[in-house]
Amino acid sequence: DARGMRLTLDRSGVIPVEAGPDQNEPQPTETAGWNWGGDSPASLQEIDLRGFRGDEGWDAVDRLLDRAIPAGLSEIRIIHGIGTGRLAAYLREKLKSDPRVNSFTEAPLDQGGHGVTVVGLAD
Repeated sequence: DARGMRLTLDRSGVIPVEAGPDQNEPQPTETAGWNWGGDSPASLQEIDLRGFRGDEGWDAVDRLLDRAIPAGLSEIRIIHGIGTGRLAAYLREKLKSDPRVNSFTEAPLDQGGHGVTVVGLAD
């Protein structure tokens, strides 16, 4: 259980769950939460999606979110540009219902303004 998050790991990042008394039901080895068996994966804090379509952009953000939270990042920045505003609107609509996202807002003017969304990540 990774708090409802989908994670992509290689085999070295997976530790088997011990079988319970009846040998059919897996039993957790820790009582709460989860942890990496080694170093957490590296993650970028910013992604540039200028020129992407909505679904392509969301696929890239989705993969970034999968890596950013376990890497310990508290926020990421999505550069989508200003353009027509459709990409930003599409991404923000997806972010609204994503459990990995705690908040999102437009970046300050000196950090990209309308062309950048700053995403606060869930714990």
